[in-house]
Amino acid sequence: AEAPPPRDVEVRALLLREEVVELHNATGRDQPLKGWAVRSVVCGKTEQAYTFPADFVLKDGASVRVLSGPDADKKANGADALFWTRRHVWNDSGDGVALLNPQREVVSSLDVTPEPAKRAAPPSDEAPPAKRPEGA
Repeated sequence: AEAPPPRDVEVRALLLREEVVELHNATGRDQPLKGWAVRSVVCGKTEQAYTFPADFVLKDGASVRVLSGPDADKKANGADALFWTRRHVWNDSGDGVALLNPQREVVSSLDVTPEPAKRAAPPSDEAPPAKRPEGA
């Protein structure tokens, strides 16, 4: 019987606007990703999926980025940046990603909701109150 697959390949980041998913291997050994997939998950349903090349191995301690969007093919290098599609996959207002092993078990997942744009505090016309000297 085969040993169960390690659960230490993890989704480290999902950059919605940049159309990047980053995975990291902390298993202590090189991990072949034949049959593994990254899926976008919206409201619990799989929307789109990327299946890793059969010969791709994620080295121990290494990370890989899976790229989508209009320039993804230009940024991909086949080593630590893999091309998925030139389409936009991730919803900028929030999305989820799941990493599945060949048995289609979710090994790692991440839900991302972008932080609202921070507004600068309006300038105050009042000076901060002066500190009174101790004992006054």
